[in-house]
Amino acid sequence: MKITCIVNRKGGVAKTTTAVNLAAGLTQKKKRVLLIDLDPQYNATSAFGIDPEDLQYSMQSTLQSLIDIESVIIPTGFNDLMIAPGSKLLKGAEEELQPEFEAHLKLSTILPELDYDHIIIDCSPSLGLLTTNAIYVSDSVIIPTTLCSFSLEGIANIIEPIVKEQPEKKIGVLITKYKKATSRTNEWAMEVLEPYESIVFKKKIRNNEALNQSFIEDEPIFSFSKNSYGAKDYKALTKEFLQWLN
Repeated sequence: MKITCIVNRKGGVAKTTTAVNLAAGLTQKKKRVLLIDLDPQYNATSAFGIDPEDLQYSMQSTLQSLIDIESVIIPTGFNDLMIAPGSKLLKGAEEELQPEFEAHLKLSTILPELDYDHIIIDCSPSLGLLTTNAIYVSDSVIIPTTLCSFSLEGIANIIEPIVKEQPEKKIGVLITKYKKATSRTNEWAMEVLEPYESIVFKKKIRNNEALNQSFIEDEPIFSFSKNSYGAKDYKALTKEFLQWLN
């Protein structure tokens, strides 16, 4: 079982879009996948038309040791993709975990009990305790970033602590919302990314309206618009991701 978390301190970088569509893309490769929503904004959960208010349990229940994670997991309605839904209550769970001994390892005591080919964790746009848990339990970390200065500036703050504390962990940077026409901006951004060139995914996710619309329709891009640039890009990313893991 491979565990991957999707992390960035900045919102608006297609973090949840990547978590949802990479997870869905892996099912297209005949993989059994669990998507974990660790964001109190629960956008990954909403992406499948699931309202946490209608559920008895969410990831908050497991983190507070109220119930085992198997009882939290539900179908997304998409192929072999299951989800451990998030909710706004995750914020309270994070606060309760703070004083616990080795609170940053809570997820590490939960996820090894599961049996999936892949677990994808969508994190909140922060480096708080929930995100720290996700990073520690993961085999690999993907950092989506747009080519704007605010998004790029935070990459080092994510990478450096991981390299220092868990040097064996795989880290990949994914360029999202890419616009080929903005060549001057792109040239500047690639210069900024030069120190991380070896870990940047070759596949860039192009700016694509179908990706935005798929969230409105509560569907992954592969079922919403399978011939769109968004579907083609995430299909190519999924292939590269599997090669990268090996």
